[in-house]
Amino acid sequence: MNDDDATTVLRINDPGEIVSGLPALFGFTPRESLVVLALTGERGRIESGMRNDLVPAEVTSEQGEHIVRMLLRNGVSTVIVVGCSDDAALCATNVYALCGALERAGIALREALRCDGERWWSYSCHERCCPPAGTAYDPLASRLLAEAVVRGVAMVPDRADLALRFAPVSGSQAVAMEAATDQAVDGIASQLEATMSGGGGGVSRSLVEHGATVVRQALDRALSGVPVSNEDAAILSTWCALVPVRDLAWAQVTRANAAAHLEVWSQIARKVVPPWEPAVLSLTGFCAWLNGDGALAWCALDRVEQADPAYSMAELVRETLRHGLAPDCWIPVPEHLIWDAIDG
Repeated sequence: MNDDDATTVLRINDPGEIVSGLPALFGFTPRESLVVLALTGERGRIESGMRNDLVPAEVTSEQGEHIVRMLLRNGVSTVIVVGCSDDAALCATNVYALCGALERAGIALREALRCDGERWWSYSCHERCCPPAGTAYDPLASRLLAEAVVRGVAMVPDRADLALRFAPVSGSQAVAMEAATDQAVDGIASQLEATMSGGGGGVSRSLVEHGATVVRQALDRALSGVPVSNEDAAILSTWCALVPVRDLAWAQVTRANAAAHLEVWSQIARKVVPPWEPAVLSLTGFCAWLNGDGALAWCALDRVEQADPAYSMAELVRETLRHGLAPDCWIPVPEHLIWDAIDG
């Protein structure tokens, strides 16, 4: 579920505004998509938005029931449904299956629409105001879109372009990052050797304490607004490969600071080199979810799956997204519990 905490009020009596405003809600233009907008209040403030791919006719009922379960889990009572596709038949099959599931669940449907980037059609209205040929709209004229630009929200043409935000580093930048990463690994090896020579072994508390300190220092620099250097990206990506160190970095993320942490981890994600991607991209995906950007979270998780399909933190974030859990439900893990697990 891609939650939007903005206080923008959607004019629910203007379908053109609804469909042209979708890129402002998701950060990209939904295509071949089934979109559900959860509304709250009499004026229809957007509470959250959910996007799913259109599916073949034989599984539309299953998808509809899955979407309804997520809506009920999040206490949603009123929605707008939008199918985004040039394929009118496939779109109608998906929309009607979902509408049937909504009705059975007692969730109110305020409007059901289809759009193709140029025209919109209403499944709910059959009056002369909604002609069979559809109604033209300007995809660039949305008030929501204009407000998003003013707020500095970055938007891309489609989901594939969104995924490019986490494209692997290449060329001379990759060479530089590999050198910085080798140096960071040498630092970890030296610290591990010192720990073991002191009578410890493996991932000891002293090793985690050192790693947590250098990670916190690097994060503090980045969170202060300093662009993430190759050296800090290497420190963060290698040390966070140690699960306790990663979890201590994870514990610093809250709803209040998720946007700032997302910016930092996104910078690291664009620098990290193999085989250090899983922790970095999992943290990035988590921050995206907590910041209400489910689409971006999925893009980060897709890259984790390419690097390590079994990485447990990524699977946890993936299940969170699949079940449509709202960011409001997140309670950060107290750091003392992480330390207790290390000592235990």
